[in-house]
Amino acid sequence: MKKFAGFLFSFPLISNCSSLVENDQDVPSACLEFIERLNIVPVKKMFEQQKAGGELKFLAVHGYALSFPGLEKLTYEEADEITEKKGYVVLDGTSDHILDDACAKYQVQAIKYAKQFNQLVLNDPNSNHESR
Repeated sequence: MKKFAGFLFSFPLISNCSSLVENDQDVPSACLEFIERLNIVPVKKMFEQQKAGGELKFLAVHGYALSFPGLEKLTYEEADEITEKKGYVVLDGTSDHILDDACAKYQVQAIKYAKQFNQLVLNDPNSNHESR
């Protein structure tokens, strides 16, 4: 799996908030860090940065299964084909293993962020949806 260029996604990919911490007392601060990262770079700005850098890929979110918010109107086969051609990266810290309110809040925000981003990628008239 390829990493997404840029500040927001330059951290190692992990499966959930708990992998950052040694005990449950540290979990809220770890998930709050993920929330902060999403708030640092607005979706549109990240889209433009990735597009300019030639690294425009879809965003995926871990949950019960890997999902691609924003591609719901496509059939499963269409979504599978387009994400394989274009490539994707998984947002750090997303998981179906929700440890507390901070992690739940992050999961919701990550899904919204990925949905907005993926819709920009999908609707970009200059994108041929093929990996570079």
